[in-house]
Amino acid sequence: MTISDEQRWQFCQSFSSHVFDLAMHDAALRERTLRRYQDWETNAEAISPKARALICLALHSISFDRSISAVSDLRKISAAAVAEAVHIRPHHELFASLPDPTADGMADVQALRLMSYQFGAHTGLSPVAKPWAWITTSALTWIRHASTAASVSGQATCGEIMNLGL
Repeated sequence: MTISDEQRWQFCQSFSSHVFDLAMHDAALRERTLRRYQDWETNAEAISPKARALICLALHSISFDRSISAVSDLRKISAAAVAEAVHIRPHHELFASLPDPTADGMADVQALRLMSYQFGAHTGLSPVAKPWAWITTSALTWIRHASTAASVSGQATCGEIMNLGL
């Protein structure tokens, strides 16, 4: 049986939500995150949903680079690979092969897509460069936290992270 596009997307969404929930369950990390948002003169509502969407997009994007026939194959992807995709994957690759724009969770994906369009629309520093950096920093921090919590070596797979309870 082959994994459906819907199952792939749902797993990616579940993974990103779980990574976020793990981060927010850690009181010290939650406080550092909120303090960081204050330092950036922004708030959780502006950054957190988009950072969750970015994690989802990164996992979804790299899942097409591999032979994925079941959810168990998605669970084998390393958190480090997801973090690398968050950090260095070209924006246009993050938005390839997405589900229907009306699917659950697509509003924040569409917001990220619009932000990515603005990078090429300006000469000099884009007005979305700082918010995109904040979103990326948040996503990477949460992935690192989850990976470290799931594995002593800090090299956890998506499945190991998904197995962590809150």
